[in-house]
Amino acid sequence: MVTIDVDSGPKGGNPGGMVRIPYDGQQMKAYLKYCPRSELPHDHPMQPHHQPVYEAITNRLARYLGLSVPDHFVLNNMTGRVTFRYTDAFEQQDDPQSRKRLRENMPYYYVSKWIDFPEEDVDRCESLEDELAAEALYRDILALGDIEGVGQNIAYFYDALYDSCELFYIDLGCSFVDAKAGSMQQRNEVSKLIEWPQKKKNELKTAARHSQKRNARYLLETPDDSILSPDTLKEVATHLHIPVFPDYRVPVNKLLRDEEIDYISSFVAISTAHALKKHENSEAFQERLIRLDQ
Repeated sequence: MVTIDVDSGPKGGNPGGMVRIPYDGQQMKAYLKYCPRSELPHDHPMQPHHQPVYEAITNRLARYLGLSVPDHFVLNNMTGRVTFRYTDAFEQQDDPQSRKRLRENMPYYYVSKWIDFPEEDVDRCESLEDELAAEALYRDILALGDIEGVGQNIAYFYDALYDSCELFYIDLGCSFVDAKAGSMQQRNEVSKLIEWPQKKKNELKTAARHSQKRNARYLLETPDDSILSPDTLKEVATHLHIPVFPDYRVPVNKLLRDEEIDYISSFVAISTAHALKKHENSEAFQERLIRLDQ
């Protein structure tokens, strides 16, 4: 049994709250959330109770691309091992919405470690807009370019230890679906790339194959100075090992159905190709996006 202390209700529009989770002999401060419903077509492969897994995949890919995101994991409640204990801080909140209790019967929850960031040092750092623009390609690969300007989801600060300014995505979101008011929906960015249900399984795979041909033309340098081939992202996404509490790292194919994995795989290939085409002539990425066929 895992007992989680709940200190507050949701900070955004989806069910969740600030919690403290027993971890490595201590209590880890974190934000927990989940998605209980779906407004997607009935034949859509993505399932609301798996949304925490989709968000974990997004954040693992973000790290692979060199973006900074919090430590995170999927909390496994398949056997009903999770219970929530509501603290005095929770009960004393004035807003009734902030005292909304969490569902204890969800199979999975997404948990993101809470970090107390220092204040931005405006004398040392470039503008936030410039830093966001420098990482636009990598967010576009994840179909998350619209995070720009959403300050509550971003931390930007001077790190004295490394004598550098850091852009940190507190809540990057999910590439594949949107979640609003506890209901899973098709993201606008996704609708531009994949028209469901018009594009079904075979059409998606065909579009993904064509996209992979474009992706194989490039090498990509990431913000952490790694070099990768964009056509590998499709396979990386579906062979990740997801941090799952308390089961350590679990392969994606043990958490999702084949239909979901196929959808994610095709989406990553198509989204990557779309982002590369968008930025291939951009002066900002001339040194980071290398054409192999020129």
